[in-house]
Amino acid sequence: MTPGVVDQTTDAANSPFFRWMVDWLDEDLEGSRILDAGCWNAPLGVYLQSKRAQVDYVGTDLNNEALRSGKRFDQHMRLASADLAQSLPFASRTFDGVALIQTYEHLPRGTESKVIRMLAELVKPGGWFLLSTELNSILNPLDPAWLFGHRHYWPDEIIPVLEEAGLTIEAMHVNGGVWQYLDVNAMYVAKHVLRRGYRTPAKLRRLTENEYDGVPRWRASRVWFKSRRPLR
Repeated sequence: MTPGVVDQTTDAANSPFFRWMVDWLDEDLEGSRILDAGCWNAPLGVYLQSKRAQVDYVGTDLNNEALRSGKRFDQHMRLASADLAQSLPFASRTFDGVALIQTYEHLPRGTESKVIRMLAELVKPGGWFLLSTELNSILNPLDPAWLFGHRHYWPDEIIPVLEEAGLTIEAMHVNGGVWQYLDVNAMYVAKHVLRRGYRTPAKLRRLTENEYDGVPRWRASRVWFKSRRPLR
């Protein structure tokens, strides 16, 4: 997607998505260096900044227009153009944590294992690696992109990729659902059809927030993995 008016008006600072994510990650982020791989327009960076977290945030994305959109939030935010399927301009073992949020499904088919190995190499021993992606479920048809080849995954397809990269999986979680898909679809209509900004209505927001925990796997839409690089 091309960044547009919606990307510039997203209320990332009050995002329940990132609030839940940081709580579930359950790591002391203060003073840490974090890589947000495939950051788009850096909403995670905006969220962390709004919470006054003392985090050395670095975001990378292949889409330069998205990165420019992120810079409009904060011109000093550290954002770099990089293709995850090729290489990254960072030395190994330089980040306390690496996040790959809703990006795995966008990697060129066949490069997933290579990318995860490369990102795992950037994590310091004892550091964390967070991955989220689309989950295979009965809700697949609610994702318009799925109808055109957008990949959804079974957890068992991702577990060996993480383990082969030398990561130890500590937790897995599924969430999302019908209301979150409806919210996303409403945003698509506002952005691409009506060409205007979109903000989730209050009632729908409450319904989507109920889908971050307690959702059975068969009707969830997203899967999360928290892994760690062993100390040795």
